[in-house]
Amino acid sequence: MKVKTTARLTTLLITGLLVTACQIPAKNANNTTTKTQAEQSHKTHDNKYVNLTKYTCEPVMDIKAHYIPTTDTQDATAHVLIDDIKYVMHIDVSASGALYRTKSGLTDGNGLIWHTKGKEAILESFDISNPHNEASIKTIARCQEN
Repeated sequence: MKVKTTARLTTLLITGLLVTACQIPAKNANNTTTKTQAEQSHKTHDNKYVNLTKYTCEPVMDIKAHYIPTTDTQDATAHVLIDDIKYVMHIDVSASGALYRTKSGLTDGNGLIWHTKGKEAILESFDISNPHNEASIKTIARCQEN
């Protein structure tokens, strides 16, 4: 399992994309766990979602999503779990299907886009400084709902 994850991250790095992953918490002098900066910016999956939509992706990635619809006080969100790291994405304008974006950069000024239409989905990266510049959008994975 660790070899697969390492291979996936290597593939992303080779394509020039760096996605921050949560680190294992450090131990302090009292041998108790302390929170890392990565844990504060990305929360790992806490198994609270019961209605997860699972996807099969190419390249192979473990992607699941939980969708929260728009309410009177909140826009729709997608909690997308990529290899058990949760990214909260907010609904954005789409000509077709549903498109969600992260609202802050992950690393090196890149954010994530999760675009679904029917049973298909695409995971992409984009330049935070110019989020609607189509030339900066790069496909990470193409997925099919299981």
